[in-house]
Amino acid sequence: MTGRPKKTTVNYFPHFTTSGKTLFTLESLYGNDGYAFWFKLLEILGGTENHTFRYENTADWLFLVAKTKVSEEKAILILQTLADLGAIDAELHKEQTVWSDNFISGLLPVYDKRSTEIPTKPTLRVENTQAPVFSVEKTPRSKGSKGKEAETPLVYSDRFEEFWKAYPRKKGKSKAYTYWKKYGCDNGLFNTVMDSLSQQKKSKDWIKDGGQFVPHGSTWVFNRAWEDGDDDVLGTCEVCNYLARMSCDGKKNGGKICGGFVPTVKP
Repeated sequence: MTGRPKKTTVNYFPHFTTSGKTLFTLESLYGNDGYAFWFKLLEILGGTENHTFRYENTADWLFLVAKTKVSEEKAILILQTLADLGAIDAELHKEQTVWSDNFISGLLPVYDKRSTEIPTKPTLRVENTQAPVFSVEKTPRSKGSKGKEAETPLVYSDRFEEFWKAYPRKKGKSKAYTYWKKYGCDNGLFNTVMDSLSQQKKSKDWIKDGGQFVPHGSTWVFNRAWEDGDDDVLGTCEVCNYLARMSCDGKKNGGKICGGFVPTVKP
């Protein structure tokens, strides 16, 4: 006789009445969308086998966006914020996989009553640890020598290569190029982008501490940071301003956000 299949999903999970830094930050940055996104994501984790949700294919990504009822752009931002806060695993996040140690810890009482061992963190796929959070465009594939699909190397435009050579923190090249093309930076924007980059590279926040606070190249392009001018604080959106205030414990300097931190939002 075949035994009952071992269950690795749950029908409920703890929802505490006191909120920690994750909810506080999400609500401060994204309002009710941030709050709702987090709990709907937890619902997805609870109902997914082994509490591991992968959204590397388009169908699963669209399901996540539809379930949380936010735009794709906001979903990318919130997921990155959750990874930065440690609410979801940052390394698995790079593989378009959601795993939360804290969520699993909250389920220990449930699994104590089962014969099933509590799921453990999935193993990283080493060959894909640099995968972007979500690819807006798919790289064309061609057949390899053994009939398997092989990725066609991405060819960057000359102007993007010129920008990338000039940018000081070369992280997320392929993702940066995705948005570079989306915004039309090879055309009329190119000179504006390069002029703004030249000015921002001279700002005190980009120079201090060996460039520690320079955003990744993909982040800079995603945020259209060339529109922010050459002020010491790059960000001008509400998210950036909030992070800047948090970085200096809420202190203000003559009505301006105090320095010492370059707020950016990662895609």
